[in-house]
Amino acid sequence: MDISYSGGMDSTALAIWAKQQGHDITLHFADTGAELPETLWFIPRAAMVLGAKLIVHQFASFFQIFVKRGYLPSYRVRYCTKELKSKALDEKYAVGICADESHRSPELYRPLVENNISSIDARKLCEKADLVNPIYEWRTHSSCFCCPFQRKSDWLGMNKKHPYLYALAEQWEAISIESGHKIMFHDTYSLKQLREAKKSEIDLFPEECDKACSICLW
Repeated sequence: MDISYSGGMDSTALAIWAKQQGHDITLHFADTGAELPETLWFIPRAAMVLGAKLIVHQFASFFQIFVKRGYLPSYRVRYCTKELKSKALDEKYAVGICADESHRSPELYRPLVENNISSIDARKLCEKADLVNPIYEWRTHSSCFCCPFQRKSDWLGMNKKHPYLYALAEQWEAISIESGHKIMFHDTYSLKQLREAKKSEIDLFPEECDKACSICLW
């Protein structure tokens, strides 16, 4: 079975389930050039544990498309999904979408939906197999370090865990703001403002988009 693989909980659960069903597995990972270190450590480990073939695809890198466009993607302008994921992976690959999110991408092959495996079931599969990406110790989703769909807690967790990556995202945001487009990761606050805010002030910053991009969650 060919699987679109992000290193996240759901796509890992799909790989574990497919292995249990006796399928030969090939994991297809779209390298965006902006992956978190934990994910780059975890993906080859998962492939080895599952006895799966791992193929890394790259159509472009995040930095490449950012420099070309001169402004950041946001939840309003999500060009990164198409350029970094959709163009890199075949839409015929199985995707890790769970039964309780069956509204997502119904046109794709979704074995977890077809077999009524929920997000809770997926987590249990990963925990039992000892295949949980360590990003979940401090982050809600697997995604690029500069993903505009991150929650405030994800950004702040990264500033604590990987401050150099937060600083890089903040620098890219400053370049985007200074360009004629003036696009930030979030409409109402910058990463600099979030970093410098007091704890009592952070609660006042809105979660402008509570849903991560569906493709990036595979």
